[in-house]
Amino acid sequence: MLARQQTMQQPQHQPQTPLKEKQVVRYRARITLGEKVIAGFLAVVLFTMLSFVVHNYSTIYGLNLSIQNVEREINTITLQNEGLKTELAEISSPYEVMRQAKELGMKSPGEHN
Repeated sequence: MLARQQTMQQPQHQPQTPLKEKQVVRYRARITLGEKVIAGFLAVVLFTMLSFVVHNYSTIYGLNLSIQNVEREINTITLQNEGLKTELAEISSPYEVMRQAKELGMKSPGEHN
């Protein structure tokens, strides 16, 4: 038992490892220069495409407004034409022609004075 106590009381010597100096670890940039260039190029392309889409949309919008104005003018002129056709039909009726002729002093073939 004494032997056990002596072994327990003796501190266990572990071999000491020499302390290593801390090495400075450099981390690379997470985004490399090439990746930044590619991302910049893609951003420029995306901006250009969006600008093109917006330009086309505004052009189409302007053309639609022009088309609506022309259609409105066509409807107005069509209504005017309808009115003029009605007026022409009234003026060219035989009764109206006779009335106008009498106002101008013309006589019908059966009336000789």
